[in-house]
Amino acid sequence: MISAASWLGLVLDACPDFSPLWQRYQDRWADEGSPGICTEMSAFANFVKERIVDAESSEVARIFDLIEHLLVFGDEDVQTAATTCCLENILNVTPSKIPPERFVQFLGPKSREFCRAWDEFTGITTPGL
Repeated sequence: MISAASWLGLVLDACPDFSPLWQRYQDRWADEGSPGICTEMSAFANFVKERIVDAESSEVARIFDLIEHLLVFGDEDVQTAATTCCLENILNVTPSKIPPERFVQFLGPKSREFCRAWDEFTGITTPGL
């Protein structure tokens, strides 16, 4: 089971380009300590949003495979953070800043289920879901 203590290692191994952003996050919270997994996952979401727009589709697919892996094998804290602090953050700027066609096709079953529920909750329809 992937825990709040172990998810980050998986992300850094799978997404080495996230390391500089993660270092800035650590520098920002050095004095107070990290406020928790949701804020950490939000930092990852910021990286994901950039990659959705700028990366090749194969990299975007790999990132969403990783998010799906966190949802399938993560403990409750990891699953909650991956949905509400990552996927939700992405959906909140779709389509205004992120074209849905750049990532929706790569959503795994659990990710897609959450995104559809979020659309229903917000009353928004994300094209492709």
